[in-house]
Parts: sequence; structure tokens; C-alpha cells
Amino acid sequence: MRSAIGFDIIPTSEMDVNTIMDQDIGYYEIIPDESDLEWFRAAIVRIVVNSFENCGMENMTMLYNKIKMFTNRERYACVRECKELNYGDILRMLYDFKENMEYVR
Repeated sequence: MRSAIGFDIIPTSEMDVNTIMDQDIGYYEIIPDESDLEWFRAAIVRIVVNSFENCGMENMTMLYNKIKMFTNRERYACVRECKELNYGDILRMLYDFKENMEYVR
């Protein structure tokens, strides 16, 4: 078997948010709206692109760690830049993205 990196549900649409809310009542303080989800989607793209640009796919352990590192950077950027958005839930979505990522060797 080859190494792989897997993710839990990544809430990139209202349907995903509703699915998560149905499974875990009280998950979000405020249900993320479209602008929150747009910022989150863009952050996920930046995380993945930056991770691949920095290490490619030759070393999956390094890629896994880069994804975690760039997720932390996006969380910091969210605190600085997302004052007009529901940044508490964006931070939680980014945290869950990182914590629910699984590396299978």
C-alpha cells in the first residue's frame, strides 16, 4: 500500500455545513455564511498549493507536515484579516481541517 493523506468532511458549501450541523449540534457558534465559506475555500487552496510548491509529492511525511504548517499560517492570517467575517468559526474549520487530517503510511 502507498502512503496517503486523508481528510474528514471539509465544509466548503452550505450543504456540507448542514451535514456537519446535523451530526454535531452546536458545532458552530454561528452558521458560516457564503463569505465565510468563500474565505475558507480560498484558504484551503492556498494551503494545498503552498504545500505542494514547497515539497512536492516525493516525501509524504514532509507534505503532511507542510499542510499542517500552512494551515497554522492561514489561521493566523484569519485572525489578522477576517474581522468582518465570522472568524471564530473559520478558525474552527481550519483547526478541524488540520486535526482531522490523517496520514496513512
